[in-house]
Amino acid sequence: MTVKIYTSGDDLPTGLLEDNFFHSPQLFAICRQTPRHRPYLAVIEDDSRQVVAQMLAVVRYRSSWFPPYYYMHCRIMGEGVYSIPDPQGELFGMLLQAITSKIGRRMLYAEVSHLSHKMLGYRQLRDNRYFPVRWMSIHNSLHSRTPEERISSTLQHRIDNAYQRGVITDEVQSDDDFKEYMRLMREL
Repeated sequence: MTVKIYTSGDDLPTGLLEDNFFHSPQLFAICRQTPRHRPYLAVIEDDSRQVVAQMLAVVRYRSSWFPPYYYMHCRIMGEGVYSIPDPQGELFGMLLQAITSKIGRRMLYAEVSHLSHKMLGYRQLRDNRYFPVRWMSIHNSLHSRTPEERISSTLQHRIDNAYQRGVITDEVQSDDDFKEYMRLMREL
């Protein structure tokens, strides 16, 4: 099986899989026409030139007021489309490795999101130097709502239980209080 990456709509092979819109030739064509977007369609074909798997990565060119002023990032939505089962993730690894080597080190970051289950392709992602970012860490850092609105019922239940057991909380009032807090945290 061979992996080939297509960047031009004229060269696309026939028989592409259309099971998933995020890896389809239609989205590839839309991204080709969208300013500051460049699609990369990685396709695995078997010896008889039948499409076995495909994955679409979209590189976006962005600008910023702060450094880096002009950067690129890549986004892959999901694990791709497969015509044969891929229980070990070997095809996923081949597609990911081809895209990663094609986009190279010019990217500020590459993102693989919306995987069907969280441990899918974990080894292949690690082999290609991707690392997980916990969504809850990002989601909970947003300050659009007060902490009381953002807290889950489970966490609120744990806090209530801690107060019932005698835990006391207090606001830091001085530098000495903060230093004492930091000393306690280091001891844990």
